[in-house]
Amino acid sequence: MKPLSHILQQHLTHSNLWKGTTAARVVMTANNWLKSFFANNILDHAQAISFKNGILIIACNSSVTAQEIKLNEAALYNAIANIFSSSILKKITYMSGGIPKTSYLAKFDIKV
Repeated sequence: MKPLSHILQQHLTHSNLWKGTTAARVVMTANNWLKSFFANNILDHAQAISFKNGILIIACNSSVTAQEIKLNEAALYNAIANIFSSSILKKITYMSGGIPKTSYLAKFDIKV
């Protein structure tokens, strides 16, 4: 028979609330990494905006910004793997055409 704590942990990690909070924490971790690795004003040019099914989406104003982040992608994978499990982030996708206006949460300095 399994311990109650094990059963609760299994149900908790499969709940939508857990997935949503984990996604928000991954996005905030990625944005904090962007600020620390590049500069505080990087969030005016690129922001992590979404994380779902292991895919992190980073919106960029230009292809130059996306390429610069892509060149340092291994460090971003490591930063996220240090906080979460190493298998949580499967892929990083870059979206060009600017940062959506609804992506205001990245401007807050929230420590994960």
